[in-house]
Amino acid sequence: MRERYRRKWAGAKRKNVREHILIAERVLGRRLPRGAQVHHFDENERNNAHSNLVICPSMAYHKLLHYRAKILRLGGDPDTQKHCPDCDRLLPFGAFNRRSDHGSSGLQTVCRQCAHARYKAWMPRRGAA
Repeated sequence: MRERYRRKWAGAKRKNVREHILIAERVLGRRLPRGAQVHHFDENERNNAHSNLVICPSMAYHKLLHYRAKILRLGGDPDTQKHCPDCDRLLPFGAFNRRSDHGSSGLQTVCRQCAHARYKAWMPRRGAA
């Protein structure tokens, strides 16, 4: 399998490092903070122009950028819509249930309609156990 990212030699201690990380560190003027990620704005891992790189403070923020870009590619508004992977539709936030896990302010992965269909499919299997 071919490496997606270009690599560069970066001195005795760091050796073989991904080029986009070195470029981001050079622009930042220091090493990246622990947990930071480098995002390619155009999502092309081979385009390491410094104007194409965004330093993200965490993996969660990096994933958020990719998700928002996906909504835009699908023709939606990431501030008001969410993608349901089950029915493959862009729907308003109101079509999704709120997550119930402690401390979460997000929405469920699938829309209410698909969540209901999953539940109806699960119920007969539950009774057989």
